[in-house]
Amino acid sequence: ALCKQLESANLFRQAVAALCSYFPPAQATTTWVLVPPEQIFQVLLDLHQKIPKITREEEDEENGDKKSGDSKEQVARHTLWLYSVNTLASLTKHPRHSIKELALSSLRTALLASGWSVRNAETWKHCISKTLVPMLSDLANGSAGVQVAEKKQQQQQPPPLGAGGADHKSATKKKQVDLRIAAATLLFQTFLQHMTTLSAMDKFDIFWLTFLGSIEKFMRPPKAESPRSASQLHVHVTEHFKNLLLVMAASGTFKRASQRSPSGQDLLTLTWAVLERFRPDLRRQLQELAGD
Repeated sequence: ALCKQLESANLFRQAVAALCSYFPPAQATTTWVLVPPEQIFQVLLDLHQKIPKITREEEDEENGDKKSGDSKEQVARHTLWLYSVNTLASLTKHPRHSIKELALSSLRTALLASGWSVRNAETWKHCISKTLVPMLSDLANGSAGVQVAEKKQQQQQPPPLGAGGADHKSATKKKQVDLRIAAATLLFQTFLQHMTTLSAMDKFDIFWLTFLGSIEKFMRPPKAESPRSASQLHVHVTEHFKNLLLVMAASGTFKRASQRSPSGQDLLTLTWAVLERFRPDLRRQLQELAGD
């Protein structure tokens, strides 16, 4: 049964890799299309939905009606789930904005609106810290290669009729900002939706402080010479963080995590200390709202 399951997992990865090969290469012209990207993403989501079925039959054969906590089949299922999610996230690096947008939309469906979801804290921890946060950083900063490719795409594609060059550039920048904001929204929505699962794991305090450190750069006040997009992302991330922290405080998440912590330190107090270092104004706002 295990060999059967491994074979199914390998076939799944091969199918995903084959589908991704149909996306247009970076150097292709804007009119180059082999298979409509919408169709590719729909098939990727269909495969994502089938992940639970890959090992279910083998698990039923071995365990009957018994339910195991962390069986090999469940571990394999979570591994495939992360592979599928990481594949969608990686496609947000594609040079074409339309494919980036479809990748982000598909990732949102896979994480928040799919018919099934994992309930494993370590899987969600990995998804947030190793997939969603790096994706937001990539979209916010942009790699040199992607920026060069996008510039070539813009040069190949003339501005829309009736639009001047300056208007076209402004529209392109707005699209990029929208993707960054959408990625930030997805990050915090995922954290909130699975907060109960995440907060129940051991060493949640360490995960939370690490997460806070990873989003710190987005909440630091932008410099005067920074582009407007940086200011928009700063405001958006800050508001989402305020909401997340207030929900955690109201639900008793900080209190429960502090009681389980080997150090015995109060997690909310540690959070205030971190915020004091780079956003003392935000700390004061939140303390007033949280009543602490």
